[in-house]
Amino acid sequence: MRVGQGIDVHQLVAGDGFRLAGVWVDAEVAVAGHSDGDVALHALTDALLGAVGAGDLGSVFGVDTPAYAKGRSEVFVRQALAFVRARQFVVAQVDLTVLLQTPRLSAQREAMRATVAQITNVPLVDVSVKFTSTDTVGLIGRGEGLAGFATVGLAAR
Repeated sequence: MRVGQGIDVHQLVAGDGFRLAGVWVDAEVAVAGHSDGDVALHALTDALLGAVGAGDLGSVFGVDTPAYAKGRSEVFVRQALAFVRARQFVVAQVDLTVLLQTPRLSAQREAMRATVAQITNVPLVDVSVKFTSTDTVGLIGRGEGLAGFATVGLAAR
């Protein structure tokens, strides 16, 4: 068994929404980033890569690779899963936490869980997506950014 963790933070800017855990969120803000800025999937990618000692999102994919400009973060997760499979592991469990002051996202939790389960091929019962705010403290509390945290458990094939 192996465990990996990942963290990602992005700035929020004026806009019309953003992707989170692969799901579109209608909002009056957008996420600044080279790709779609999906902090949950970026953190998940780092957790997967870290669990098998393969580096992190920036070192594997680059921070401004033109091919990933405004692209979907699912691509990073799927490619990180290839590293996991190559090392003879499977993903047994995914736990995601998103720090965001607003908007409230509990209504989209199940869609996010289902999307992550589908991308990772993990049973829905083994995927958790949680949200919390910082109670108006710091850049997240002021609505200037959001953060994603991921923990994955891998099992040997």
